Amino acid sequence: MPVPARQLLYTSVRIETRNLDGSSGTGTSFVFKDAASPPGQQLFLVSNKHVVSDAESGLIYFTEQGPDGLPMLGKPFFLRNDGFAQQWHGHPDESVDIAVMPLSWQL
Repeated sequence: MPVPARQLLYTSVRIETRNLDGSSGTGTSFVFKDAASPPGQQLFLVSNKHVVSDAESGLIYFTEQGPDGLPMLGKPFFLRNDGFAQQWHGHPDESVDIAVMPLSWQL
């Protein structure tokens, strides 16, 4: 597989949520790098508002990179976040199901 296509495989991130009503959910997001943002503040996660809007906590799963620089499949690492829904910025139009979360500060 060409290198750019292989790299894009690992921009997808699994999200698991625990919602305010006690239910759980899963979804995905992807990593986005904004070159126009200040250094150290360039990485964001992009997901759907319906995945994160009622989440009181969330786990974000990433694929770990091995010492050789290659992905270590089957060995994810995760970030746990409380107050998960408040960390996301949803599109102001309710009909647009997109939300963005700053990621750089967590990494």
